[in-house]
Amino acid sequence: MYDESKFHPVKQKNLKEGRKAENNIHKTLEKYFGKIKNNNKKNMFSHIDFKNDNYAVEYKRRFINFGQYDTLFFEYVKVKEAIKLMNENPKLRVFFIWECNNGVYYWEYNEKEYFMRLNGRTDRGKDERRQLVNIKLKYINNIENLKLEDKPTILWSITSIFLCFNSIMNISYI
Repeated sequence: MYDESKFHPVKQKNLKEGRKAENNIHKTLEKYFGKIKNNNKKNMFSHIDFKNDNYAVEYKRRFINFGQYDTLFFEYVKVKEAIKLMNENPKLRVFFIWECNNGVYYWEYNEKEYFMRLNGRTDRGKDERRQLVNIKLKYINNIENLKLEDKPTILWSITSIFLCFNSIMNISYI
C-alpha cells in the first residue's frame, strides 16, 4: 500500500477528493450500469474504477466545465487495462466517465476515437506531463443520453432478424 503522507500536499488533497467523488458517483453509475463494484476498495490505484460482468467504468472528476477544452484525457495505462479486460471477456463494454462542473459525460471505448497528446500538470511538486489519451468532445456524450440497449449484441440482432423473417413468412413453431 502507498504511504500518502509522502505525496505532495496537492496530490494528497486530490486523492481524498477523488475517493469522495467515487463514493458520490457510485449510485449514479449503478442507475446506468446495474450493480457495479468499486475496484478501488481493494486497490486504490486500480486502472479501471468500477466493474461488473457486463461493464467496466473508469471515472474521473474534473473541476472544469465540459467544453472548456477541446478534449478530455486520461492515462494510456487505462486503455491497456480496458483492452486486457475485453480480451478476457469479449462481451464486456468499457466506458470512461468524466464528472465535470456542469454535468457527467461518457465515452465508450473505441480505438478509432482517441489520439495521444502531451498533457498533464505541474502543480504537485513535479512535472507530471506525459503522452495521454485524448478524446475529442464530439465523441463524448452527456450520461443522461446513455441508453445501453441502443447497441444490441450480434446475437440479439440475429435473433430479431430471424423472428422478423418468420413473422413475414408466417412460420410458426409449436
